[in-house]
Amino acid sequence: MSATDAIQSPSGSHGRNLAIMVAGEAVQKVLTLALFVLISRSLSVEDNGRYGLFTTLFPLMVVWINMGMYDVAVRDIARDPSVAGRLISAAWNPQLLLWMAVVAIAPLLGSYEDVPLLQCTATIALPAAFGRMFVTPFAASGRFGPPALLQVALRASVLAVSAAVLWAGGNVSLLVLVLAVPYALWMYSGAFWASRACGTFMKRPQMSVTRYLLRQGAPIAVGGLFATLFFSMDLPLLGLHAMPDAQGYYAIGARFMWMLFPLVDILTSVIYPVLSRKAGGTEEGFALGRVFKAAWLLGLPMAVGGAVLAGPITVLLAGEKFLPGAYAVGGLTAALALFLVSAVATVHLRAQGRQMTATIVMAVACAAKALLLVVSAGQGMTLVGINLALGGLIAALLVGCAAKTAAGFPWRNVFGALLRAVAAALAMALVLWPLRGATPFLTIPLGAGVYLCAAWVLGAVDTWDRALFRAALRRS
Repeated sequence: MSATDAIQSPSGSHGRNLAIMVAGEAVQKVLTLALFVLISRSLSVEDNGRYGLFTTLFPLMVVWINMGMYDVAVRDIARDPSVAGRLISAAWNPQLLLWMAVVAIAPLLGSYEDVPLLQCTATIALPAAFGRMFVTPFAASGRFGPPALLQVALRASVLAVSAAVLWAGGNVSLLVLVLAVPYALWMYSGAFWASRACGTFMKRPQMSVTRYLLRQGAPIAVGGLFATLFFSMDLPLLGLHAMPDAQGYYAIGARFMWMLFPLVDILTSVIYPVLSRKAGGTEEGFALGRVFKAAWLLGLPMAVGGAVLAGPITVLLAGEKFLPGAYAVGGLTAALALFLVSAVATVHLRAQGRQMTATIVMAVACAAKALLLVVSAGQGMTLVGINLALGGLIAALLVGCAAKTAAGFPWRNVFGALLRAVAAALAMALVLWPLRGATPFLTIPLGAGVYLCAAWVLGAVDTWDRALFRAALRRS
């Protein structure tokens, strides 16, 4: 089988590949949860705030080094698998230069005592960015098995080395620096697997392809930077006004939100190749509507459950000492649910080549958030409110822009499904509210069961699908 055939013919059905990805993410969540509990219970409140600085700045650095080239590669390989090798190879040199810029700028992103931590964070950003490029052939073809297995191995090794450093009494900077080992192994494993499966990346870099990647990727990268910055600015700006303990409490919510962020990556990774292929076609609106349904059905119970059960979840994950940070756990979980919907709309606009629309919206939102933080003195509770208010506005704007540009988008049926999903989430909240002080081992499964039953009874799934199917038939 040629490299092109390997990319075009993913092993198994899309449903099986998606099931593999979801199963891999479930295992990752268990490992990430164990790491969350281990670090939170081992570090002081102040050191937890410093570790939270790493968890918020690291994604921002990776987005910068990638400079949108990953997204361009996935989009183009999904349309023409033969270009995979040229695109992946052409990204190496600019990524290395962008990483050097990160290393130079990193010491300026925090206070003087945070410089070693920031430099360690910049160090591991390079293998993280390289590794993403190596799995683009798998992502473009919907072969989610290899990336899922690689991510599980990465999470397991991160947990192991972190436990070793904490057992040895290492500081926060060392805790971050040792992550270079598992990230480097993950990068090389991904390169080896991609080359064996698809034979795509060992090519001579071509300057013309590099220029194309940067020209196409820069608008995507700017949008991604603003989207990541929207959440990454919280802890650094909060540190300018709040005491270290207050920053540490807020960091619990920020870390919990970043722990849930792979849910956004799963959904966008699945839909990006599909929406890229359907862009401009007669099924474009139908496909986008189905994805919005998935985002709402996933995000609504996450937001409501996080808000109602914030206290017990915080105690379970981090202990009683972090209970004052429960407001951040609940509020930022709801903000992430709003961002999940925004991410779906952004991916659709990106697939259409209209990524600048999302970039402008996120840039204005970041400027507004920074201004509001300065005016309000950046207190933690106020910061959560700002995230929720701006997150809702961003979601509304981007959903409107995406739906308006999708051919045949079924507005009435989609928003009817949203109202049913909201009703199901409210039913879940009514059941959980009297039990909000109970252990999450009881309330989370109970809430999930109530939500699923209510969604089925109210027709949030079946009625919606039938309506969209009839709309698609009428358009045909």
